[in-house]
Parts: sequence; structure tokens; C-alpha cells
Amino acid sequence: MTLFQLTTVVVMGLSVCGGVLLPGCNSKITSEADTASAQFRLLGRMYGEYLAIHRGIAPPDEKSFTKFLQSHNDRLAQADISQVGELLVSPRDGQPLTVLYGKQSIAEGPGGLPWAAFEQTGLAGKRCAIGARVTVEEMEQERFDQVFSGRNLP
Repeated sequence: MTLFQLTTVVVMGLSVCGGVLLPGCNSKITSEADTASAQFRLLGRMYGEYLAIHRGIAPPDEKSFTKFLQSHNDRLAQADISQVGELLVSPRDGQPLTVLYGKQSIAEGPGGLPWAAFEQTGLAGKRCAIGARVTVEEMEQERFDQVFSGRNLP
């Protein structure tokens, strides 16, 4: 058995044992956070794929991006998302995500990639910002303002 295989077995074993022995009272909160994170990462990944296919040009508008997402319904279904509209609503605050279209796309995102979207309100004074590909950053208002203020945003 290689070191990688051994590490994988140990990590998987600890995950299973931890879940069985220490279910905790925060399992619902963790589950909701995991769901939001997975949804945000999928949106970022799809936005990044749009950029890759269109030579780095962001979707010009919601209609174009929605059409692109609909052409990948199989990927959404794998994430238990039955309609494109579900992907574009934050499970944390229940509001539509602000997706950055056209020139609104900001190049100063994580890893040099643009930001894809962010929450309108967020949760407990923090908003999630979603980078193209899979980066999700939960930001306090001060950080959010540093990243997004002075931009021509909706």
C-alpha cells in the first residue's frame, strides 16, 4: 500500500468514525454550510468554464449565462439542483446572487481569476463572494467594500 493510499484510508476512517462517534448538535448547521459551499463552488466552476470557452470574456448578461447553465443540466442534476434558478439563489440568505456580467467582472479575484458572484445580504454580517472556478470567500463588510466598492455593480 502506498503512502497516498494509506493516508486516504486513515482520513476516510477518521471521517466515518468521527461522524459515528461524535454526531454533535451542529450537524444541521454543518450540512447547510456544506450545501451552500458546494453550490457556490459549482457556480464558480461553471462561470470559469464559461470564461474558458469564451476566451476570458464574462457572460454579457443573465440570459446568456442561464442558457449556458441550461446546456449543462446534467452537472446541476448531479448536485441535486433541478432548475438553473436554484443555482443563482443563495441558500444562506434566500436572495438571488449578484452575478457579475460583462464589464462588471472584476479581474482582481482569487488566483488572478475574476469574481463570479456574491451574496446580496449574506449571513451574520458576512457575505460570500464566489470566484471563477471554485474559490468561495466569506467576507465581512469592510473586506467586501475593499474588493467591490468603486465598481459599476448592480
